[in-house]
Amino acid sequence: MILSTLFRHINSAYRGTDDDAPILGSVDGIDWLDVTNRKISEYARDGKALRSTLFQTVSIAQVVTAGDQTYTMGTSFLLPASSVKVLKTDGTYADYTICEPQERGQYRGAVYFTGSDQQTLTFTDPLLAGDSIIGGTIQVDGYFLPAELTLLTDTIPVDDPYWLVYATASELAGNDLTYESKAADLQAKANNLYSMMSANNRRGTHNNPRTVRTKVDLIRSAETERNRNS
Repeated sequence: MILSTLFRHINSAYRGTDDDAPILGSVDGIDWLDVTNRKISEYARDGKALRSTLFQTVSIAQVVTAGDQTYTMGTSFLLPASSVKVLKTDGTYADYTICEPQERGQYRGAVYFTGSDQQTLTFTDPLLAGDSIIGGTIQVDGYFLPAELTLLTDTIPVDDPYWLVYATASELAGNDLTYESKAADLQAKANNLYSMMSANNRRGTHNNPRTVRTKVDLIRSAETERNRNS
């Protein structure tokens, strides 16, 4: 779904018509876009639901330099995932464990993240001239905030765009005296879709693994065998 289609569906849910959705740049259009982008940010920042759609492997712009243990992440970085690697100048990789900042003294060959809006990555070990990773590129597996929507042709970056339809329509209705009575129903629909979206995101992960049907013969105890043969 693209932004123009999203606006049409929001208009239908909010005002009961799919005609006359606001154009970008108008007062209503700016308001609708602001609410939409804020809802996308709320979706992405839900720490209880690590969205597979937000996973990326990103290379940090700065190269590793001697004496500099700390490197700035981009503003879109939310959370680290599985690992941090450094692509060395000879084409090989060095792997680094991710530890908690308060545990940094317990680790060698690790990194940790600090900060909020623009986080930093810090190596636990001093980086010395002659270290094999000097001049290398840091690559981080992690979860990243989607870029804000700006054009009517932009693709909606959430698992279920219809959740975004109802969530945005609910907030708009709640701030509109004409339609505020619809806000609670729209919010209930949004909450239901959010629960389904979160359940689908967990499917097949270590928290909710896919089940495989198997047939396993039970191992009988010696006593069971004696009773069966007697």
